[in-house]
Amino acid sequence: MASEVDKVLAALEELQSTPLSIITLSELIPKGGQNADDPRTRSSDASSSSLTEATTPASLEDDLEHYRELFSKLRFSYENLALEKENLRAKKALKDMKIEMTEMVAELERKGKDLSKKYEIVSAQTIQLRELPGKIDELEAKIAELGALRTPGQDPNLSLPLSRTLELVEERKAEMSQLDRELEQLRAQLPRKIRNWSVSKPRGQEEERERFGGVEDDLEERARWWRASEAILRQALDIQEKE
Repeated sequence: MASEVDKVLAALEELQSTPLSIITLSELIPKGGQNADDPRTRSSDASSSSLTEATTPASLEDDLEHYRELFSKLRFSYENLALEKENLRAKKALKDMKIEMTEMVAELERKGKDLSKKYEIVSAQTIQLRELPGKIDELEAKIAELGALRTPGQDPNLSLPLSRTLELVEERKAEMSQLDRELEQLRAQLPRKIRNWSVSKPRGQEEERERFGGVEDDLEERARWWRASEAILRQALDIQEKE
């Protein structure tokens, strides 16, 4: 009796010292197709006999199925987590790509508008260049026509270039301004002169008045001549500007 107790205690100590695992437990479950009397499935010592008596095959099958489900769920969770991380990276890359494409499209639209404006300008300048030779021919024909209409005794000032004509107009304006100032001075002095001469020289009053009146008439005539010259120069200047 004591020997049997010692054997059981030794088997329990051996069982406690051996780590249990699902694979080890599954190996202890007899397969349905195997014979219970088969020596390969029969326990050879007291430890396996006691383990078989403690756990039933049905409970071990349930545990295995439970662990399989847990492993399947863990595997699915791991794979799902990896897939979600990959999806997040793909979404971020897609978002960055969309932003880049939006900026690229805006830049292309801006460049397209600039090119369109430049094309319109070049097209307008091309049309002007095509019309320019014809306009040059027309202007040359008008210049030749005006040159043929000019008489030999015509005022040479009418054939001056534009720059010289402008200078001549400014000179004539200055001379006319000077004549106007002199004329105003003489008109202001004339009544006083007449009064003085009427007191000192009553006899020669008429002669002096006629003399001063002749000076005034001469100045007025010169002023009219300058104004007529200015009008002629302005007319010539307008013709040159139109050409």
